Amino acid sequence: MTARTLRPLLIALALFATACGGSTSTTTDAPAEDAAETTAAPETTAAETTAAPETTAAPETTAVPEETEAPEDTEAPAADIDGMAIYEANCARCHGSDGTGGRGPSLIEHIATHPDKASDIGIVTIGGENMPSFGDKLSEAEIVAVIDYAYETFGAAS
Repeated sequence: MTARTLRPLLIALALFATACGGSTSTTTDAPAEDAAETTAAPETTAAETTAAPETTAAPETTAVPEETEAPEDTEAPAADIDGMAIYEANCARCHGSDGTGGRGPSLIEHIATHPDKASDIGIVTIGGENMPSFGDKLSEAEIVAVIDYAYETFGAAS
């Protein structure tokens, strides 16, 4: 290589070494041969500065978290939710406090003729014929709790 083609390469390497944290002592007034000698050191300095430094500290350890009794989701299980209170607040005005109906159909008859909890959970969640949707008002666990309450209370009445 000639000095003419080597000089831009050496300048680029010197800039790279400076950007990587190395230091250079090149001067622009030095002849091409001197520039080659002064920029050779930053090449090794740049390589040395990019290598991970050795440490004598003990490696960090991460403690394993202890198991907790709380479930990952914060929603309470249906057994811990008061299905009767949910029924009285949301369902009784149409289906009656005793499940005999009124504005809505009798749950006693419905459960006796169509005992399908999964279907009823879907109807309460998304609504049906003249029934409003409760999916945006009640959680899934609350809907399951109210269906369980209705089946336990009005299913036994048939």
